[in-house]
Amino acid sequence: MQKVIESVLVGVLKGIMNEKIQAKPVICKYCGSSLIWKYGSNRKGVQRYYCPSCNRAFLDNTNLPKMSISIKQLSDIIGQYYGGMSLKELRRQFKQQYGKELARSSFDR
Repeated sequence: MQKVIESVLVGVLKGIMNEKIQAKPVICKYCGSSLIWKYGSNRKGVQRYYCPSCNRAFLDNTNLPKMSISIKQLSDIIGQYYGGMSLKELRRQFKQQYGKELARSSFDR
């Protein structure tokens, strides 16, 4: 019984490690090209990338172009807005949940 549990735990741990070790391919968020070069880092130490196809540099794939919030955060906001939450409540909750301040003009985009 103990060997079965150990083998299951080892399998689970190997699966977790494989997911952490495998790097997700970086894709240009402007043109969708997979030919990407590392392009240094910004002041905060976040990896920058360069796409020679469209000649643009970007930080990562989690944010939409010209947006400072991720796609997941944006979908949460939109869902709550259409669920009936006011803009003031949305801004307050976003700051509480993610620690970022949203400008009122963010909702105009």
